[in-house]
Amino acid sequence: MPCHEGRVITCLELEGGVVVSGSDVGEISVWDLRDASRVRQLVGHQGGVWCSQLSADARTLVTGSTDRTIRIWDVPSGSERICINPAHHSTVRCLHLYKDLYGTLFILFLHLSIGISLNSYAFDSLLYPSGLYGCRVASGSRDASLKLWDTQRGACVRTFLGHVAAVRCVQYNGRLVVSGAYDFIIRVWSAHTGEQVHQLVSHTNRIYSLLLWPCSEHPEPSACTTCTTNRAGRVNEQSEHRNDREMIISGSLDTQVKVWDLNSGELYFTLCGHTTLTSSMEVVQNGSKLITANADQTIRIWNLFDGRCLNTLAPPQNKHSSALTCIQVTKKYIVSASDDGTVKLWDLQTGAFLRDLLRFAFSYSYSVFLSATFHFLDYIEFQIHV
Repeated sequence: MPCHEGRVITCLELEGGVVVSGSDVGEISVWDLRDASRVRQLVGHQGGVWCSQLSADARTLVTGSTDRTIRIWDVPSGSERICINPAHHSTVRCLHLYKDLYGTLFILFLHLSIGISLNSYAFDSLLYPSGLYGCRVASGSRDASLKLWDTQRGACVRTFLGHVAAVRCVQYNGRLVVSGAYDFIIRVWSAHTGEQVHQLVSHTNRIYSLLLWPCSEHPEPSACTTCTTNRAGRVNEQSEHRNDREMIISGSLDTQVKVWDLNSGELYFTLCGHTTLTSSMEVVQNGSKLITANADQTIRIWNLFDGRCLNTLAPPQNKHSSALTCIQVTKKYIVSASDDGTVKLWDLQTGAFLRDLLRFAFSYSYSVFLSATFHFLDYIEFQIHV
């Protein structure tokens, strides 16, 4: 799919056969994977689109940009529903969309019991579980602030102040907002009061990645039977044991990955072994394992019960020769993409290298394209005979 010619693809979303790509000049394109055609362009941003999230039904898209706005789009029509301008005083660098299903059901109960009227967004939410009604978005910015937004009205619900450098990553589970920043600190905030609950100080360099376990789609640990943290809805094989801890997992430029207790702020483990920045992480098999991809050209598999490194995927003859940009995990496989122009397939259980899926005659400047290829492979669910 020839898209954003001559531009960097800065973000990419895929759900149910729909791909949405954003570029460094504000272009947003919607693609149909069935025939690789561009079905529409979303016009509005005046600067690079640096973060995005597509709802699970592929009907709603939220984007953040260097133009300081957050925009909410109706994907089927291509129309802009809401523009929050300005959302922050600088680039909107990260965001996380959360659906309050219980709140939506409560509104429905009020409608049926005492006749409270429902607008079109409410009906949309009931027909399509990822509709705007009951959704909130947490956003982080280079201005060091975080905000929580009501997506129906485009109104700021909370502002969280405390970081003293750019906020690079944010996670939101309906109860807590967790942020990582270039000030080396992870902060945990109450979404209801805006107060800081925990300040997690242990990293010695910039925070680049965060995960929450359990994932936001299943707020109770006991509800997660076969779920990963990935939004694309892939399901991993059940592990013999389920990890019922509520965890924050953070990756930093200090080379370390840390696992924290979400509720107490206690540091469970520091995972040492990588030698530079961890660019991508996934929790798999009921929270029992963590997969990390690093710029040191390796993938590591960790035990989240005791912090042990179970395997390092870096065979001398077949390892990546440059920094890894992303990984994704299915029931049986790990797929990794790298600046070296390759996409590789690995066995999740044994860590064995299986084969190169793709190999391109270019390297660093096309690393984001490899991420796009990675998502396309996910769409066809890796029906691969190895």
